[in-house]
Amino acid sequence: MIHGESSGWYATYKATATLKVERAPSAIYCNDMSIEKKLRVAIIGGGIAGLTFAICLAKNNANVDVDIYESGPEFSTNGAGLGMWPRIWAIMKELGLEEELRRRSTALTGDDRPFMYCKADQAKGHVFAQSMSTMEPYHRAEFLQILCENAPKQLNKNFGKKLDHYVDNPPDPIIMHFRDGTTASCDILVGADGVKSAVRRTMYNHLADKAPDREAAEALRREGSATWTGQVAYRHLISADELRKSCPDHPGLRQPIIFSGENRYLICYPISQGRIVNCAALVSQPQFAGTLYEGPSVSMTSQEELLVLYKNWEPRAQAVLDLMVTPSKWVINSVESLPTFVAGRVAILGDAAHAMTPHQASGAGQAVEDAMVLSMLLAQRELGRKTAPIALQVYDEVRRPFTQSVVRGSLQTGKNYYFQSPLAQEMLRELAKTGAMPTELLNKIGDETAEQLRWTWSTTIKGDQDYAVEMFKTRVAQRG
Repeated sequence: MIHGESSGWYATYKATATLKVERAPSAIYCNDMSIEKKLRVAIIGGGIAGLTFAICLAKNNANVDVDIYESGPEFSTNGAGLGMWPRIWAIMKELGLEEELRRRSTALTGDDRPFMYCKADQAKGHVFAQSMSTMEPYHRAEFLQILCENAPKQLNKNFGKKLDHYVDNPPDPIIMHFRDGTTASCDILVGADGVKSAVRRTMYNHLADKAPDREAAEALRREGSATWTGQVAYRHLISADELRKSCPDHPGLRQPIIFSGENRYLICYPISQGRIVNCAALVSQPQFAGTLYEGPSVSMTSQEELLVLYKNWEPRAQAVLDLMVTPSKWVINSVESLPTFVAGRVAILGDAAHAMTPHQASGAGQAVEDAMVLSMLLAQRELGRKTAPIALQVYDEVRRPFTQSVVRGSLQTGKNYYFQSPLAQEMLRELAKTGAMPTELLNKIGDETAEQLRWTWSTTIKGDQDYAVEMFKTRVAQRG
């Protein structure tokens, strides 16, 4: 696998590609940016990443024309639950979405509503930790509906448009080819088209075509595809009233709780003002990590399949599992270590760039952060056809290292939830040897997990935003 800018041939390619764009004939570009035509930005994908990016562009007063292309007949509002940590909540406030989100909030914020962690693969559960911060839980469909309602009025929406590939040959416009045989053009292309991104695949095919040898080309083509983490999630939404009926004091009615066991865990938390409990039962087969999953990414399955996996778990976990009568099975694929999020005048964001495991509840949040940073760069007065590739390159340099650290952090947190980490394995060995619960080791696992999540509430994106804008302005000035 090719990593970062340490690869000499890749660094040479990037420098050459940037130089090629910057040396385009002056007749193509107007030297006076004030009278240059607006840049046309095309967004592929109308999910959380694409819609948030469009809203951010409008909020930051980016002087661009924006087209969004969605493969479905409308913006989809399907989905289960998602979490919003304080770091992301600050961006929601900045976008003016706070009031609408508050109206649909489950109102779990407060010191008494943290995550609860419980060892549950036994007759009696053992609570061993709680998180340092709280997370605002939402029904994904409700959050997407808010984004749809706040999409800029001037946004040009195009439905039934599934991208096949694009062609980026400066100084000509980028040409997008859709599956229905139609084409469209733009000046900047942003792929927000998810884990199976056609933009990412095309980008890496193009990079592979310029690779110095077959081995490097094959490595780049592999980067275009997401790989299986060896994990699946059984998802279901259950009625809070039904759970209350079977287990009146269930903690999942009030706060997020994770029931852990070796190679599997169950998470549940209330959404939709507490009317619904979002549930996900996750199973890990680490020996398959990094392989390609054969079969559909999402399928319906039987409750029997699920219950067998969690046999003899503690009663509170069983109460949730018993209500997951029609679970859907989601394959958890990831995009872990791309060498770039940008090529020429094309960028990828959200799951297209860094699809991750759900263990830190940060996939949607990182898409939001991508959208904010990239939109701020495209809103600078120095942006023009000559300088757009510089803005995209800065976005890559600022966002890629951070998002990939979140990808790695989420994997590590998952190892704690699945009791796969070295500390957890020591705990399991001690339990098997003595038969007594190794409370001290369990507490250390809880402390380690809480520390892994510290960034979600103790940091903000503000520093990266300012740094990205300053870097862009400096490079434009140096370019002259």
